[in-house]
Amino acid sequence: MRDLAIITTKKDISLPLFFSKEIQEEWRVTVSLYEDVQNEAPRFSAATLVYCRDPFTTGLSQESAKQSLRSLLERNPQAVFVDGADPVASALFEDKWRQYQACGHFMPQTCLAQEDALEGVKIYKKRISSRSRGIAFAPPREAGEYIVQERLDIEAEYRVIEVRGVLLPTALVKRPKTENATSTVQGARALPEDVKAFLAPIRSLHGFDLVGYDVCRTRAGELFVLEINRSPQINAYERETGLNPFRLLLQSFVDAPAP
Repeated sequence: MRDLAIITTKKDISLPLFFSKEIQEEWRVTVSLYEDVQNEAPRFSAATLVYCRDPFTTGLSQESAKQSLRSLLERNPQAVFVDGADPVASALFEDKWRQYQACGHFMPQTCLAQEDALEGVKIYKKRISSRSRGIAFAPPREAGEYIVQERLDIEAEYRVIEVRGVLLPTALVKRPKTENATSTVQGARALPEDVKAFLAPIRSLHGFDLVGYDVCRTRAGELFVLEINRSPQINAYERETGLNPFRLLLQSFVDAPAP
């Protein structure tokens, strides 16, 4: 029996999938909330696998998240961390502006809201948000908390999951968010070969063990990454495909432990 420590928030809707029968047969799973880690970080054995999920789903500030994660790392320098040995840098990749700085060549043209110089139709996104919240189609009041992107004429949108460097063969098909409709999953299909090829160079720009890519195809046939989710919610993926990516993630650490 192996030990798995999940660090997350009360709003992590995918958390129950870590308690599936298959995972619990091999892993002792414990959960700590970021809100509690701020006060006293738990201590784990050197053999514990620690997975720090998205700290921002309950409105935790970047500084508070950094404090919690640094405290956790200081108390557990020998533990194995999902996404590598720097959980602070990994968590801050949830910031869409950081994503653009790393992968901007593959994304729609983007700038900070307070430096908006884009022309044409735009979309506004909170720098840190989840599950399609924080998207606006008019200039928001909190300019410093948003990025601005060119608005694309989207024909199809996919959620693609990668586990330890391997793209899963099935992608979710999503309906893009509009002024009048939320973003919803419409089904699943085999991952298109051109999307797979498009993502190949992007995958070398980060070191995450489980990641979700939101990829769109425009009506002109171009592919763009809309967002990179370092800590994706996978309920819809498990529902549509019957596959639990968390189980694949954990099994990969058993088969080929991270250095």
